[in-house]
Amino acid sequence: MYLNKIAIVLLVLLIPFSMAKAPDRSAANSYNAGGHVYNDQGFALEGVVVKSGSIENITNKDGYYLMAGLSDGTYNFSYSKTGYDTGYLNVRIKGADVVNADKTLYKISPAPQPTQTPLPTSTPQSTSTPQPKSPPERIYIPPVPVSLTSTQGNFWVNHVWKAGTGNVTDSYNVNVNGVWKNGVTSTYFNASAGPHEWSNISVWAYNNSGGGSLSLTSASHNIQVPNNPPIQLPIGDKEVYKGQLLTFKINTSDTDSDTIRYGTSATRGNLDSSTGVYTWTPADGDEGVYIWEFSSSDDYGGKAVESIKVTVRNPLNVELKLIEPGMIDDNGTQVETWRDAKTGHFGKLIGYSSTFKNTGNSSLVVKVTEFYNNKSYDNNSFTVTLAGNETKPCQNRVSGCRLAFEIDHAGVKDGVFNLTLQMNVQVYSGSNFMFNYTNSTTVSLPIIPVHRIKRADGGMVVVTEGGTTRVTYTLEANSTVNLTDVSIYDPFYPGRFFNISGLEANNPRNFSFIYPATPADLSKFKCEEPYNSCIMNIATLTAKTESGNTITDTDYVRLPLCRDTDKDCLGGAAITRQVGTSSSRGGGGGGGMAPSEDIGNIERREVREMDVLSRVSSAYVFRAADPVLVVTFESSASESEVPVSVEILKNRSKNIKDDTPGKLYKYFNVFAGRSGFSKKVSNGVVAFRVNNSWLEENGLDPEDISMYKWQGGWVKKETQIAERKSNYTYYASLTGNFSSFAIVGVKRPEVEIPVSNASAEESIKNTTQTSAYSNISKTEQPGEFLELSAAFVLTGGAMGVVYYLRRNRKIYRKN
Repeated sequence: MYLNKIAIVLLVLLIPFSMAKAPDRSAANSYNAGGHVYNDQGFALEGVVVKSGSIENITNKDGYYLMAGLSDGTYNFSYSKTGYDTGYLNVRIKGADVVNADKTLYKISPAPQPTQTPLPTSTPQSTSTPQPKSPPERIYIPPVPVSLTSTQGNFWVNHVWKAGTGNVTDSYNVNVNGVWKNGVTSTYFNASAGPHEWSNISVWAYNNSGGGSLSLTSASHNIQVPNNPPIQLPIGDKEVYKGQLLTFKINTSDTDSDTIRYGTSATRGNLDSSTGVYTWTPADGDEGVYIWEFSSSDDYGGKAVESIKVTVRNPLNVELKLIEPGMIDDNGTQVETWRDAKTGHFGKLIGYSSTFKNTGNSSLVVKVTEFYNNKSYDNNSFTVTLAGNETKPCQNRVSGCRLAFEIDHAGVKDGVFNLTLQMNVQVYSGSNFMFNYTNSTTVSLPIIPVHRIKRADGGMVVVTEGGTTRVTYTLEANSTVNLTDVSIYDPFYPGRFFNISGLEANNPRNFSFIYPATPADLSKFKCEEPYNSCIMNIATLTAKTESGNTITDTDYVRLPLCRDTDKDCLGGAAITRQVGTSSSRGGGGGGGMAPSEDIGNIERREVREMDVLSRVSSAYVFRAADPVLVVTFESSASESEVPVSVEILKNRSKNIKDDTPGKLYKYFNVFAGRSGFSKKVSNGVVAFRVNNSWLEENGLDPEDISMYKWQGGWVKKETQIAERKSNYTYYASLTGNFSSFAIVGVKRPEVEIPVSNASAEESIKNTTQTSAYSNISKTEQPGEFLELSAAFVLTGGAMGVVYYLRRNRKIYRKN
């Protein structure tokens, strides 16, 4: 009967809860959250105010609302409408719209109202004794709870309060996020809450008297579960070699199961912000120490950071320098040496020296390829094997290394000549391969605008006791720009100085003179192996350009020297004078000989010219036709300026219909002379070389190599090994005349070879012999071409070339 007494008290439920502001964060994207609001009968509620911080919306007649412009995070939505309990809902945005944020609101129950029994206005007459009435029960309204506080953890919230001062509070009615728990007798309430969720609590005091009453209002408090920052495991400092892949993953855990975004201050490499995988392969120029930060972040301001040191080492240090031949005086004897090159000119003979140092503990296998004169010399590749912290001057099994070559116009750009060593480095830990990378080292040389300064006519000089051997030298002033005050100093030249006051560009001036060689020269000079005895000379040019700058450079000429009585002096045959003139031409043509192949099929082409004598073995030495080194033949008639062309092909010649048998090393063509001259050619010999690395890669032995000639079909020609070296094997093949050829490897079956009773001397006698001296291409002076150390080849066909190559080791790659 007293339910109406507390109706007014219950109206306090219309007072809305205070709300916490949604987290203010900016994100690259914004999203929407929407849903429907229903009453406890399941019907749509119109006019419900939905709020979260500054974002607000009102449901339409269908009960639908939409909260727009939300970033990733957790939001506390409140739902309020007159006559209904205020409801709350935690809504989490995680990279997408939320479409099912529905909520049910409940009507506020009417509070009981107290009733008063009116006093009677008169006392009724009664013959009986009146009975006393019970007074109405008194209503005690409890005080509002006070000191409501909250503490939180993973993933709970503990709410604590105190009873207010005044009437007795028998229990509490607790509302957490719209869910009621009545009859709570303790002054605390524990609630669970997910990551980043809000716990919105309202506590009403309740008194049991008079049918029960609530406090006039509630104590309220809103609190959010705090963010747990990411926990990033230590990465640690890193050390890597240049060319080695550096990769690691940032390992991070997050108690809230938040999405992690990874970041770094690294200026090299790549970090996947989603997976935390970092990758970097340091390249040339990346050696050094880097201090970088790597971090893990969530969407709620949590961040873990580690600063690490990344050290990049270059395990291979290469000391590379350009050098030129020179002489030093040793008690009156001029000793051949090499010195640093300061300048160069077109056609100058230079070389390079290299030292390879392994600065790490792992072993290295380095394959080196040379780049100069605007092309790659793949066939000159060599290998250097280095143990940990080992240093070598050159390739495997070689104590010293020098490559000599001439500076070509194609190798000069902007007045500078560059030589580059491109290195493929394989790194091993013991016998286990770890990784490989490429490395390159370049050295440069300034070039003055002049051509070759001095030349010598002839090859080996043979002196006779009591006689004089005439050696012809030519001094030349030849420039691509106008020069003044030109002077060439040559100690062999009778006047010592060849002077020209003015020299026009591309208008050469030259002067030839005779040097009388005698046996006394045998003790004046000491060359490097293999000759020891030689005649050496250096000519020095100085001049001024039109701008007044002084330019200077040297040219070195060396001729092998022997006494006619020495058994190794070619039987007294001396090459002291070259017949006629000669020239060196390459590329698309030269000497009036057009290419025999389509230009697209020619890898490289070189043409040499020289005068040939009847029944004299003429030797043409090639510098740019690798693997072909020397072509020799006899002519039935003497002729001037006979060209020989070597064409190294990319594929089979267009004039040949069949591929060669076996494993192909290289196709090439050789043609001698102009129209009709080929009929005069006999006893042709081709000397060539094969890279030992190629042999190993194809499972071949040096003995498996032969040369084939196209004669309507492939015909195998007699091929002999001339010399075995660490990086190449040298061969000579008797060809007869010239045509299209192929260098081929065919694995030989293992058979027993019967021992021959014929002596080596008898075997050589069976080879066709020619005249006692050879004719040599004039431009190839001793020591001035790539592979052969003297500019002549012995006569005697293939066996002569074999003997020559065995006797005359390459001097500019000193083993």
